[in-house]
Order: sequence, then C-alpha cells, then structure tokens
Amino acid sequence: MSKEEAQQAIDEFMQMHNINPRVPLTEETAKTADDYFELASESRSKPKILKYLKEAIKLDPNHIDALSSIAILTCKNHWELLNKLQEVVEHGKKVMQQKGWDAQEYIGDYWLITETRPYMRAKADYINVLFGSGMLRKAAAECEELLRLCEGDNLGVRHKLMHIFAILEEKDKALALYKKFGEPNETQMLLPLSILMFKSGEMDLAADYLKRLASSNKDTKKFIKLALQDGGVQELIDRFYDEDEIPQSYRPSTMDEFAMEINEYPDMFSLAEGYFPWAYEELKVKRQAKPAKPTRNGLTIVK
Repeated sequence: MSKEEAQQAIDEFMQMHNINPRVPLTEETAKTADDYFELASESRSKPKILKYLKEAIKLDPNHIDALSSIAILTCKNHWELLNKLQEVVEHGKKVMQQKGWDAQEYIGDYWLITETRPYMRAKADYINVLFGSGMLRKAAAECEELLRLCEGDNLGVRHKLMHIFAILEEKDKALALYKKFGEPNETQMLLPLSILMFKSGEMDLAADYLKRLASSNKDTKKFIKLALQDGGVQELIDRFYDEDEIPQSYRPSTMDEFAMEINEYPDMFSLAEGYFPWAYEELKVKRQAKPAKPTRNGLTIVK
C-alpha cells in the first residue's frame, strides 16, 4: 500500500467514525479559555504569556489557573502576592460553591473531580507563599483544609504540613499525620519526624525514625556526614539552597531528596545543628567481636 493509499484509508476511517483530526493550537485556532491557557503554558515570552492569560480570563472570568498565574507573574513582592492569591482562593471557593462542589458528597474526593483541580492548585500556591512569609500556622491550617477536601493528597501537601509541625515542634499533630497516611517510609516524612523527636527529647523515637530513614534512603549516612564537615549545616544550605530554582524532579530514595529537603526547608535544618552529630553516632556500625574458637588444653580445635 502506498503512502497516498494509506492516508486515504485513515481519512475514510476517521470520517466513518466522526473523528476530527486535532488542529495545531495557535493564536488563530485558539477558541476557549483553556486554549489560551495552554498557549500561555507553552510560551517562553512573558509578554505573550500575560497576553494569553488575559485572553483566557476574558473568555472565562472564573479561570482560576489563569488568575493564579497572572498573580505570580505580576506581583512585585511576597506581601502583594500573598494578598492577590488570597483573593484568587476566595474567588475559587465561591466558584466551587456556585457549581455545587462544596456539597458533602464531594468533600474528600476533590482531585478526582477535574473541575476542582484549579482551585486546589491555587490553594497550594497560597500555602507556599504563606510558608515563605513565615505564616506557618496559617499555612498549616490551609494544608489541613486541602487534606480535608482531598483525602488522597494528590498534591503532596502532607509533606509541607509535616515540616511545619517539625519547625513548630507540634509532636502530637506530626505523629497523627504520619499514622493517618499509613506510616510511609518517605524521606519527606521520616526526616522531619526524626528531627522533631530529637528536639522534643524523645530520643528512642528519634532513633527509630532515623533508622527507618536509613533503611529506605540509601544516602542517609552520606547526608549526615556532609552535615558534619567543616561549615556544617550552613554549608549544606549554601550548597543546595536556591530560592529561585526548586528542582521539579528527582530520584526517590537518594541524595536528591535530601537536596530538595534543604532547598525547601532550610529553617528546619538551621534550627537543628545538634541533630547531626547525634544521628551520626546512632548510625555508626558497631562491629561485634568475633566469638573465640573453642579450645582444649590451650590448643585450638580444628573441625
């Protein structure tokens, strides 16, 4: 079969089944708010991104993703962004109410409902700015609200909340959160838990979570040793922390996770200098002396 014949067969099949080929998305073919938001997502030019986002909002004033994106791109400082995202979240909540998604039957399953995802993403952005502004208790309350709306935690909010509890030394809440999610062997849960228990003087629990961490993340000992080198924790923060570039991907259960930990939560580490020498001692391999070979009358028995 020639290429022309093959293409003709494909065209006939698509026509028979009423399948329309996807037209490449451009400014000329964009029709909906989602089309313009997709164009904005694909563009690398800030003026064009803003142009497309504004077009999206013209077509749909309730396009939460576009409203959040404009706030992030145009606000000049944390305080301005904090207030603008709060407005977006409040607007998003009204949209959820107007569409009936606040009914009890949907609470807990938000991410499974596609229409709720922009609102959840806006709340996650708001949480990050609250956290960056030092408003930890407000950030924790927003995290807890997101977990109420989405019990499966598709956005990974539990990790942020666990670190907030570790910084605030909320031991009981941290343990309850850990149990709620089935006591997972995740670096993002075990490391802050171990540090929190250390700071609370619960040394047995701190050691238990540390050893679980070492079992699940092969680079735990290496990370602890790095923190004990000249310069200590601050050198680690200087080495890995970059507020303008948080990695979007990483290899699980490796040093990548510790790098992300420092990048996202430097305060937790700077407030726990004493944790690392203690952790190093806990993880030291204690070599047991080999049992002596049996002897008879001073002579070694060879079997």
